[in-house]
Amino acid sequence: MSPFGKVLSLGLIWLLTVQTSQSVQAEIWGLSAPSPPGEETPLSVPPDAPPALGELEKGSSIEVAACAEQFTLDENVIKARIESLKQESKSRENAFKAAAKSAEKQIEQKEKELEILRTGSQETQGSRKRILCEIAKIGKDVTAKTFEFLQSEIADDVTLSKLELAATWRSESRQIERKIANGTITDRPFGDVINIGHRTTRQPFKGQADDQAWGKKEIDDARTNKLFPQQIKDPVVTEYVNRLANNLARNSDLEVPLNTYVVQ
Repeated sequence: MSPFGKVLSLGLIWLLTVQTSQSVQAEIWGLSAPSPPGEETPLSVPPDAPPALGELEKGSSIEVAACAEQFTLDENVIKARIESLKQESKSRENAFKAAAKSAEKQIEQKEKELEILRTGSQETQGSRKRILCEIAKIGKDVTAKTFEFLQSEIADDVTLSKLELAATWRSESRQIERKIANGTITDRPFGDVINIGHRTTRQPFKGQADDQAWGKKEIDDARTNKLFPQQIKDPVVTEYVNRLANNLARNSDLEVPLNTYVVQ
């Protein structure tokens, strides 16, 4: 896998962790539940009107679904916003790739300068030290820009998921209700609600041990390349996320040990 692919894989793992911690408990317009640290700001929605699109994006997924259930939202406006975000994301990705490629060429050039230096003189030692410091700075800048890129991509992914939920919730919800009523709900691919919690052997599912081994390898590679975000040391935050994750694990079909990382 390419370094860029590893970065995006890490981003996916990070995104899943963030989404899990943010979406389980939320405040839904006055119906309060205990909020974990870092919870999204609850929507302030009048009972007789839907929120503006920008306000809707700030709410939790549970709130977005509740809003789509209560109000008829303009799908054309939502889809236009989705397309705009996707174009922004693509432009940012292209710029990031170009900058990473440019940095790689700079490092290659600096390494060529090292190769041609003559050893032994004081001047050579000073030049060598200067070039090594320049290479280190380029690498540090690449790491910082990588984190910035991932932050932006993750933020857009979360927003896109909310917008797509807002656009499709009502129709999907009504379709599910009809299938429940006529007894065809279990005909959906991976929609066996009667045996919920049972992971079938059909694709896309693989063996849990294989899935865990892949995730561990990605995290280890990220740490080796200094691309793994700094872990949060706050005991309140880590205890909350660990407790939440283990509660989910105990009530699922998980057969392998669960490792949870809370990152900045």
